[in-house]
Amino acid sequence: MVCRDNMPFSCVEKRGLQHFCKVALPRYKPPTRKRLTYLVELKYSATIALLRKALCDVDQVALTRDILTVTNSSRSFLVVTAHFLNCEGELESCCLSAERITGPHTGVHISAMLTNITSDFCIEKCQIQSITTDGGSNMLAAVNLFIGEGKGVRCVAHLINTLVNGVLKDIKPFSQLCDNIKSIVTFFKQSVKAMDALRAEQEMVGKKKGRS
Repeated sequence: MVCRDNMPFSCVEKRGLQHFCKVALPRYKPPTRKRLTYLVELKYSATIALLRKALCDVDQVALTRDILTVTNSSRSFLVVTAHFLNCEGELESCCLSAERITGPHTGVHISAMLTNITSDFCIEKCQIQSITTDGGSNMLAAVNLFIGEGKGVRCVAHLINTLVNGVLKDIKPFSQLCDNIKSIVTFFKQSVKAMDALRAEQEMVGKKKGRS
């Protein structure tokens, strides 16, 4: 329940859940938060062990990686995903790590992080056939430093997104419209009073539509 529904570990301490368990299953004693943390960590260790074994048994692995920045936060994470064919010839993809970047986003630092992540999962460089990343100079430099030139692949989705944004910026009416929308959104995000007034207006419009 905790893992599948992405619940906080503190949920087992909620009075409602404890009362429900007491009524439904009087003899059942829910695990404490400390016990639950231990059980999840135990499950994680077992899963990681199985994943390491699976990666050791394959000859070729393709990696994708990107830097994820949490919305409304300055925290950034290096996300690395492995893609490989299992013993039955089926494609499997698994996230190896979403590790927070505490240092500068330089190619040297990202390359060192990638080295640690692949080493932790017993992935040899000879197994890595390609590393897909965006077109950032730091990411491309990190790939070259980590595994050498020739195995870096630029993500097509990032490339198309960059091209489309570049074209749209040259269309003055469209770019002006985007700038105006961004200014409006920024204004309401920075003003609690304006946001309250907007919500009140939206509720009023909704009520009018409901009556009509």
